[in-house]
Amino acid sequence: METQKYILALAMIMGFGNIGKVYVADEGPNFIFYLSDDQVKEDTTLFLTGPDTQTSYTFTVKAINEIGNVSPASNPVFLNIESGNNPDELIDNGDFELGYNKIWTHKVIDVTHISPTNEPDYEVSYESMNTTPEELTSILKNLKQRLKSESLDDIKIISPECFRVAPSSLTSTKSTTYYINSIFIDPLAKEAVDVVGTHTYADKDNTANWGGLRDAGSGKPVWVTESSTLDDPDKTMTNAKILIKWIINGFNEGGLTAYLYHLFYSTGDAGLITYSDNDGVIMSKRYYAFKQFVNFVRPGFKRLDADISAGRTNIKGSAFLSPDGQKIVLEILNEGPGCTLPINLPENVTSVQHLITSDAITDNCTLIDDVGFKPGDISINPTLPALSFHTIVLNIKGNTSSPEYHEAVSRDKSFIVYPNPSADIITVRFSGLRTESILSIQNLNGVKVREFNLLKGTENVNLNISGLAKGIYILSLSSDKKSNYKIIKQ
Repeated sequence: METQKYILALAMIMGFGNIGKVYVADEGPNFIFYLSDDQVKEDTTLFLTGPDTQTSYTFTVKAINEIGNVSPASNPVFLNIESGNNPDELIDNGDFELGYNKIWTHKVIDVTHISPTNEPDYEVSYESMNTTPEELTSILKNLKQRLKSESLDDIKIISPECFRVAPSSLTSTKSTTYYINSIFIDPLAKEAVDVVGTHTYADKDNTANWGGLRDAGSGKPVWVTESSTLDDPDKTMTNAKILIKWIINGFNEGGLTAYLYHLFYSTGDAGLITYSDNDGVIMSKRYYAFKQFVNFVRPGFKRLDADISAGRTNIKGSAFLSPDGQKIVLEILNEGPGCTLPINLPENVTSVQHLITSDAITDNCTLIDDVGFKPGDISINPTLPALSFHTIVLNIKGNTSSPEYHEAVSRDKSFIVYPNPSADIITVRFSGLRTESILSIQNLNGVKVREFNLLKGTENVNLNISGLAKGIYILSLSSDKKSNYKIIKQ
């Protein structure tokens, strides 16, 4: 009899306190294995030694709590052992994921989403489940059908969770975009995927084509399910800006709706917080930057289509609206030299908060008072030191849930104005006019004092307002009646 060692991975079985032990057994008396509490970990792997080749075994998974109650068995996992088989290919029908959900939804936790693969794209040799797009297509269809047949179709499927988002050329076969484009050729596989999941490890230069992933996803939610700069010992803002750009680029260009960092704490250099015997606990700048982002942009917030860079390539930012419409949160990265950034305000702003993380020792998600805001102000000009990350919270009073308000905030990128206030020259930046338009300046009595003809496709125009009397004026665009700006002539 030929015997070999095969691996049945229990990577999704975790200890949640009230679980005493877990065992795996076949339908007969053979191969019953018990795991003690200290063995039930996220990375638990059970080694089965001795199964005969050319023999099929059927396994189920159960959980036992401390007083001996046993959960229902999972659906069976069929293991056909053939001489020379690659253990990675032994389980390919989604039954184990189904069994996992039956156990834990019945006894312990509310499972809402599952993912059948981790980094299937042959990018790395560890923790990966190398699977071709064709194989994953089959797995996804089967898993969706099995979830439905077991009345678990409320559980959503995340896939494919590749190592990288996409190279800028979109030609590599080792990317989430390539896998999604390949999988979605099959209508049933496309229907099976509820969330497009990706990792960001291979994009430290921030050149990933997020727009390509958004387009490939065909309107499905896009989640970053793992993200880290891995074993980079750099704890400064040079490292932190990689993480912040991943998040901002993902939201702005990739239609991102959720982001998970991996890991929060580690004894190596991958975590937001790290520890070593020599240095003790280190709170890196990426920890403070990430904390600053997630403390103010919470589940339920909506991203606004607002351009807050004021035409500067060294500024990246995103804007978010709270579920109650009472806060607008601006997340802004300055990766260039120090500057001030003009920000036009919506109506009814009652107060402004400004937090900063930079390489300065004291700038660690720190609240600062530098904007000098007063109720009624129509703009602010916060100072952004070199290589710094900022969160600016606009607290708003009034009904902000109306379509008109959302339009006023997002502007649909029609145009922005800076600097504002100004004594002489203001710049008006457009996202490419779709038609010939007229840009006009009116005083508060509705009298037109300046008018400018703009060609289709105009992106920027500089206006000299030095001849106007000091005061408040209204800047309006004929092709977009809702995009009116108050400007202040000093």
